[in-house]
Amino acid sequence: GCSPEDAHPEFLRDLREPFSSAIQEFKVAAQDSDMCEATAYLYNQPSQRTYFDGRLLEDPVGFHKCCEPDKICQLAESFEDLYQQAQEAQWRLLARIGPNEPANEANMQELQRRWPAGYRWNRPHACRLALFAHNPGVKPFESARIKALVRYAPADPEMRFRHLLDLARVSIVFADTTMLRSGLQSLLQDFEVVAVRNFYANNSQSLVGDRYVELSVVIKDELPVPHICEIRLEELSYF
Repeated sequence: GCSPEDAHPEFLRDLREPFSSAIQEFKVAAQDSDMCEATAYLYNQPSQRTYFDGRLLEDPVGFHKCCEPDKICQLAESFEDLYQQAQEAQWRLLARIGPNEPANEANMQELQRRWPAGYRWNRPHACRLALFAHNPGVKPFESARIKALVRYAPADPEMRFRHLLDLARVSIVFADTTMLRSGLQSLLQDFEVVAVRNFYANNSQSLVGDRYVELSVVIKDELPVPHICEIRLEELSYF
């Protein structure tokens, strides 16, 4: 059922121990995070989106001007085309993040060999202050299809897939929020950023306690169509 009262008592008892363990791990991570002074800054830092045809502004500034943020979406004509583009964009994104080498064909083949899905790249070139970057791989096809259907189809049934901005993605992990803030500023300068979602902010924290900063960036390198990718900035304690 949709309510805890509808669940069988034995099922709820089985969940008690793993839930208690997860909550305790989160408390420890939160305590480690809060010891850093930069965390207080992130709690009060608004998210940002593009307004006025591409100007990246904090949301309260855009709202104060009574403006609607620019629409951000992919350019593919079908979900299959978009997913194929995401597979190529994934490697172009990783090439910008990890190695300090030209993105030619030989280096791209070496990158695919050295950094497959599920692996890390220590001290990535894009953020020298980061501990490592993690390649989660392209979002699975079925997960992407379901997300487009459930989250975006009610408002845009025909072009729901165009709102998927996290098919190509990478995580960059920092020792603490001081390093994360510095890495954020560096990425804002080096990438074409169209949105910054701050899940440390008090009004954006989720019920499960996820805390990270998420960037939507436009990748154009050697791609037939520009592709919007996701860069997630995380603390080691929450990774």
